[in-house]
Amino acid sequence: MSKSAVAITVAVVALAVGFAVGFAVAKSALIQFNALVIVGPDPATLMPSKEVTLHAEKFEQMTWRSDDGRDLVISFPVDKFPTGANGNEPFEDMKKVAGPDGKDEFVFVHPFGPNVAVSPKIKKAVYDLAKAGAVLEYKYDQTLGSKRADGKIIIRW
Repeated sequence: MSKSAVAITVAVVALAVGFAVGFAVAKSALIQFNALVIVGPDPATLMPSKEVTLHAEKFEQMTWRSDDGRDLVISFPVDKFPTGANGNEPFEDMKKVAGPDGKDEFVFVHPFGPNVAVSPKIKKAVYDLAKAGAVLEYKYDQTLGSKRADGKIIIRW
């Protein structure tokens, strides 16, 4: 084989290995930092499940998306906060609103569109509680149209 053929072969192999490593790193980073839950066709149908665990030390976040582009609202009713959370909502930059029953709840702002909700980072006070060993189970509601159903996020270290 000529020198140029060897050089091209080495370059192609190096490029393929680099691409494979880069793809693996990017894929693991996406899974590690942003769990995805698809909601639909009704608000009680969640994929992968009704419960997701976020690890505070990994700075994990959540993304919810409706299955067909319908408007989606994720809300955390204050009266469903875990007692160990000391009244803290789970994530930074949430907006306090009155729910359909008139009770306070926290919702996300939708910077990615009305059918996608992405959690900001875990609130500092909640992060500190998890670091100290607390396991906090937040119940939340997902709303598609006028129908609501519940889900759960567990935040732990």
